[in-house]
Amino acid sequence: KVNNMAWIRVAHNSLTNQKEAKRKQKECSLRRMREEEQCVQNLITCINELDSYPFDPDVSDYGDGKDDDVQGRKGNSSGDDDSECSDSD
Repeated sequence: KVNNMAWIRVAHNSLTNQKEAKRKQKECSLRRMREEEQCVQNLITCINELDSYPFDPDVSDYGDGKDDDVQGRKGNSSGDDDSECSDSD
């Protein structure tokens, strides 16, 4: 009987620990959030080093094969504007 009680206690404890772990969302884990924040910081650093914003909807480098005037785009007429990227949504 003692062994059976020990097995039940172990099974019960493992199930309660399992439920606690399942309650947390994996997307919100500390490690994943830290890695994603580091990726964002790396992207910001690269964008600042290249002095351009690669997701600018006003610049179209694809399709017609012509070189577009990058300096004439909205919000960066001088070519050396260090302002924050604005949301276009």
